[in-house]
Amino acid sequence: MTPEIIEPTHIRGRASQERIVRAILGLIETTPFDQLTIAAIMEEAGMAVGTFYRRFKTKESVLPFVFKAYDELFVDWAAGFAASEPTSRDEMIELVVRRTAALFSEHAGLIRTVHLYDRLHPGIRPATSSRPGLVHLMGAVLAKDFDQPTPDDLTKGSMAMLTMVSVLTEYSLYPAHSPANGASLDGLEVQTMLIEMLKALDS
Repeated sequence: MTPEIIEPTHIRGRASQERIVRAILGLIETTPFDQLTIAAIMEEAGMAVGTFYRRFKTKESVLPFVFKAYDELFVDWAAGFAASEPTSRDEMIELVVRRTAALFSEHAGLIRTVHLYDRLHPGIRPATSSRPGLVHLMGAVLAKDFDQPTPDDLTKGSMAMLTMVSVLTEYSLYPAHSPANGASLDGLEVQTMLIEMLKALDS
């Protein structure tokens, strides 16, 4: 599927495009993207329905902007660690897991939308992605030398990222479905067990 975006040629058009995107980003936190109507989107944006079709051909045409917001979210998440000062590797692992769990909880709608549509329409996703940077961050967290992670550290970082994202995806995005609903663990217990699992990667 090739999204059809009508590129704005003036500032007013770009502003209306941004308002539509913001409206959708807000709505998907409570309503699945596939259930959103153009009327509901434009009511949220405070604009006439006809304005939508001057900016986008279809609702799905907005998805590249949703993917962009997702990547920016994770870039900001990674950048947020710059101000942290954990005193040990174990504290850093706990910080990463807790912050990631909070991110998934606060932006479940956005992350769920990207999670689903990335699989349904992989061609929509922008060529650039924050994932390689996140893997390097996790490798550095697990490294004995944070500033110079080894290839083995980065391999562990890949496994750590896969494990953390997979677990939090199940518990934050799909809590009512298997396997999340088959485990008798609450959110905090899941985070605690995940932290202990990641710590064990270096043992």
